[in-house]
Amino acid sequence: MWRYVQWSRENSFYDPSVYDCCKKLMNMGWMDNVIANTMINFKEKNAVKLGDETERALRLFGYMK
Repeated sequence: MWRYVQWSRENSFYDPSVYDCCKKLMNMGWMDNVIANTMINFKEKNAVKLGDETERALRLFGYMK
């Protein structure tokens, strides 16, 4: 899953399935620069509305202010 997310970032491929993979990885406890920035890019593109839990996790790990 992580390689799919990384590939999508490298190729500017923003599909809902990519966001779903990010959420699954985050729920399993995996948070890194690739996952966090992909989720933030989805938010900036108004493709998703991050939930409170997701925003808290991104803040906790220092990816959002």
